[in-house]
Amino acid sequence: MNKDHSIKGALLASLLAAGAVAAQAPPEPPGAQTMPGEQVAPTFESVDVNQDSLISEQEATSAKAMTPEAFTATDANKDGYLSREEFDQGA
Repeated sequence: MNKDHSIKGALLASLLAAGAVAAQAPPEPPGAQTMPGEQVAPTFESVDVNQDSLISEQEATSAKAMTPEAFTATDANKDGYLSREEFDQGA
């Protein structure tokens, strides 16, 4: 009987430990899984710091989303800002 309790106790301890480890890991959003060393492209929302629905050159370069040259090339209408459409096409 002691052997039976020891096995059940060990099993319970293992399950609790596994649950504690799983509970500590934050959930990843869908599509957010990356390989080690892989860089994730910034989103429009993460670069548009002031949330005006436009990305200035300063926002783009500060967020290291693109170089000044890439910003100029992506700014199709040459207004000094990237719309969501321009950003998505240049990404």
